[in-house]
Amino acid sequence: TCGDYYAGHQHLDQNSFIISKSGDLAIDAGEYGAKDTLFHNTILIGSGQRPYGNDARTRFGVTLPGSEFDTGEVLAFEENKHFTYVLGDASNAYGPFRGGRRAKKAPTFLRRFLFLKPDIFVIDDLVRIAESGDEIRWLLHSHNEPSISDKGILIEHNPGQLACRTLLPRRVNVTSTRDSGGRKNRDHYRIEITPEGDDLREVRFLHVF
Repeated sequence: TCGDYYAGHQHLDQNSFIISKSGDLAIDAGEYGAKDTLFHNTILIGSGQRPYGNDARTRFGVTLPGSEFDTGEVLAFEENKHFTYVLGDASNAYGPFRGGRRAKKAPTFLRRFLFLKPDIFVIDDLVRIAESGDEIRWLLHSHNEPSISDKGILIEHNPGQLACRTLLPRRVNVTSTRDSGGRKNRDHYRIEITPEGDDLREVRFLHVF
């Protein structure tokens, strides 16, 4: 998912993804009442992507470049019998606007998503923060409790399995938390991958599924 913000029921999920194969593996945990970035397979920078009031836009319309509703753009796309490739820029989804103008400089968030058919995914993310002190967390969600080891992450649902390995950054902290959100209180597990180091103003995440 990467595009403009059109209407109030839309979630704060720019540059997010889902993966299903013989089961729901990398899931979208958001639902009614759980629109925040925290519930989606994307990157949390600070408190997340910019929230909107209820029904901030009530109908489709022209989105002005650089405006508060210009939250994402697909910069490149290619699909053939060997692979599917998408490059999404969700930088403008972060940071508050006041009076129609940005209140502070936005971070950079570029996601390269490569599907090597039939069953390999490579996700390459570049994050540059604009405000020192903003924490960066890479998010992944599953129905069932994941298995986490030094070899990576294993998610299982029904007969389906999804194995994830973090190649970059080299030093990360991986946690799994049971959570629920939304009106139905659907239980799920949120995996957070947090980079470790002294200078985290620019972080590159590289994951292979």
